[in-house]
Formats: sequence, structure tokens, C-alpha cells
Amino acid sequence: MQQFHIHSRENNLAIIFFHSSLCNIKLVKSKQDFVKEAAMAKLVASETALKVTAKCIDFMGGVGFTTEFPQEKYFRDCKIDTIYEGTSNMKLSTIAKHIRKAYS
Repeated sequence: MQQFHIHSRENNLAIIFFHSSLCNIKLVKSKQDFVKEAAMAKLVASETALKVTAKCIDFMGGVGFTTEFPQEKYFRDCKIDTIYEGTSNMKLSTIAKHIRKAYS
């Protein structure tokens, strides 16, 4: 069961990386604005990283939050990324603003 969770998370990260790289290359070459796409990539990447580290702590059980193992630091780093690098709500707001602008 643990291998399935790890494999599915790896697939999510690979898809995120490939899609965001390909999308940004196309938009940069055509000199288009890619704020929405960047916000979408950052949102999905930060949320996926948080889910992966939370699942890792679940696998570790009671020692998951001790400072003896690195997953505690990774979880804190991923959690602060959803807050510090522009909160997830702000990223959603940016995405919604650009979608509204495209269809109005």
C-alpha cells in the first residue's frame, strides 16, 4: 500500500514538472503572459508537496514529528511554502481573476 502512495505522488510531481515546463516554454517563446499558468503550477506543486510529506509522517507513525528524522523538517518547509510563497488562497484568487478576465 505504501508503494502505491509513493508511486502516485511521484507521478503527480512528474506530470506537474512536465506540464509547467512545456507550458512556460511555449508562453515565453510566444511572449505571452503566463501569470495564471505559473500560479496554477505553484498551487499544485505546493499542495502536492504538503500531501506527500503528510503521508510520509503518517507512514512513520509516532516518530513522524520528532526532530530525529528529516520528514518533520520537510513537512514544516512544505507547510510554510503554502503560506510564505503566496498563500494557496491568493494563488486561487490570481487564477480566478485571470479566468474571469479571459471570459468577460
